[in-house]
Amino acid sequence: MAVESRAVLAGVGGTSLCWVAPVGTAAPTDATSPLDNGWVDLGWVSQDGLELEIDEDTNDVYGYGSQQKIRTLITSSNQSITVTFMETNQRVLEVYHRLPLNSLSAPDEDGAFEFSTGAATTARYAFCLDMVDGSNHKRAHMAEVEVTARESMTIQAGEVIQYGVTLSPLPQADGNAIDWFYVVSALGSESV
Repeated sequence: MAVESRAVLAGVGGTSLCWVAPVGTAAPTDATSPLDNGWVDLGWVSQDGLELEIDEDTNDVYGYGSQQKIRTLITSSNQSITVTFMETNQRVLEVYHRLPLNSLSAPDEDGAFEFSTGAATTARYAFCLDMVDGSNHKRAHMAEVEVTARESMTIQAGEVIQYGVTLSPLPQADGNAIDWFYVVSALGSESV
C-alpha cells in the first residue's frame, strides 16, 4: 500500500460528536447513515474532543533456563472514553448525574426545571460517537455504557460550566463492547 496523506484523519468537522439513547435503541449499521429517531445529540463538547483510553495488563512468560520472555499474555483489556460536555441540557445532566435517560421533566416556558441528587446511582445508556473529516467518517457505537467517573464541576467567572465524564462500554453477548464503522475515501476502489 502506497503512502496516502488523505488517509491521515483528524477530528476537524461537524459539531455533533456524542449521541445518547436508551439501551436497546436501533444501532447504526454503517458510518454515515442517519441515526434512529431514538438518538439525541448531546450538543457541544469541549475542544479536547474525546479520548479513548485503553488499559491493559500483561503477564510475561519465561521458559525454564531462559532470561528472555517467550510470550506475553494479555490478562485484562478495558476501554473507556472521556468526554467533556459544554451544554447544560437535560440529557447532559442525566448522563453526568447518572440518572435514567428521559427522567428529567420538561422545562417550563421559562426553561425552569429541577431534580435532586443524593446517594450514588448508576444508569446505563447507548452511546454513539461521530467523527467527521471531510468525506471521511468514523463512528463508534456502544450498545451499553456506564458513567464510571465524573470530573468535578467548576463554576468560575468567565468560564464555561463543563460536565466531564468517563464512559465505560460493557461487552454484549457477542463479547464486543464497541462497534467501529469507517469511511476513508482515500481507500476506496478508485484509489487502489
